[in-house]
Amino acid sequence: MPPLRAPGGGNRPRARRRTRRLRTLRPVQAACHLTDPDGERSRGDPFVVACAQLNGWTVLSGERPRKGPNAQMRIPDACEHLKIPHLDWFTFLREMKWDL
Repeated sequence: MPPLRAPGGGNRPRARRRTRRLRTLRPVQAACHLTDPDGERSRGDPFVVACAQLNGWTVLSGERPRKGPNAQMRIPDACEHLKIPHLDWFTFLREMKWDL
């Protein structure tokens, strides 16, 4: 059973972090249409990009950029658009100097 909290919110730091994440997530979703609300594609893509933007991280994914300007936007395209560093797996492995 979760601990009891005082009325009016007792977990303000968590609420502030959630608000901050949402403020970052909305512009990512608006600028980069990564998901189709009616489709089966992952709804986590905008969250991954927003977390990277919020924390100054590099996004690591197995996706390739879209093939044409009218194609569905992918994670590498969103990262480029928002100026967030992005690596694919093989580039990451090379940069870490791992041998396959």
